[in-house]
Amino acid sequence: MLLFDGDHFLQVLEGPLASVNAVFERIKRDHRHGTVVELLRDFAPRRPFVDRGMPPFDLRVMKPAAAQRAILRI
Repeated sequence: MLLFDGDHFLQVLEGPLASVNAVFERIKRDHRHGTVVELLRDFAPRRPFVDRGMPPFDLRVMKPAAAQRAILRI
């Protein structure tokens, strides 16, 4: 999942721990990103977004409540 509000991105990474760590490190090193902050690390019994790609939710055109409903339906 990827959220964007016109200024900031929020992305959910999921998968095997080593893969998630590798992707997160690559994101932090990428010069196109400013301040990268890890908000939460959780170990779920299953991946909620498996086989769904990375649906973008642009909060400039989508109301936050509608994005929340869409995310919870995924």
